[in-house]
Amino acid sequence: LDQLGPLGNFIHKNHEAVEIAREQREKEERKEHQAKCAVDVTGVAGFAACVGLYIKAATLECPLAPAGGKDFQMGCSMDVAAVAAAFLAAGGYISVMSVECPADTPENPQKAVCASGIINVLASVTKMAVAFSDVARSCAPHKH
Repeated sequence: LDQLGPLGNFIHKNHEAVEIAREQREKEERKEHQAKCAVDVTGVAGFAACVGLYIKAATLECPLAPAGGKDFQMGCSMDVAAVAAAFLAAGGYISVMSVECPADTPENPQKAVCASGIINVLASVTKMAVAFSDVARSCAPHKH
C-alpha cells in the first residue's frame, strides 16, 4: 500500500470503512441482479405461454391450409414461425438468467451474454418471417 501514496495510507487507516463500503456495493449489485433475474423469469414464462398458444393456433389452422388457399397457408406459416420465435426468445432470456440469477457471477459470463445475443438475432429473424407471412395474408387483395 505504500506505493499508492496518500490513497494507500487512506485505505490502510480506513480498512474497515473501505470493507463496509465494498460489502454495501456488492449487496446493491446483488439486488440489481435479483431484479433483472425476476424480469428474465417472467420473460421465459411469457414466451413459454406464447409457445403453447401458437402451437394451438397451428393445430387449428395448418390442417386447413392445403384446401383453404393462401390465407390458411400464410396463417399456418405465421403460426409455425411464431412457435420457433417464441422458443428462441425464451432461450435468450434463459441465457441471460445464467448470468443474472446465480448468487455468484459465473466464471465466464461473456459466453452466456454472447449466446443470448446470437439467440436474440435468430429470434428476430424468425419474427420477421412471421411478419412477412402476415403481410402476405393481410395485404393481398381479397375477393368479397
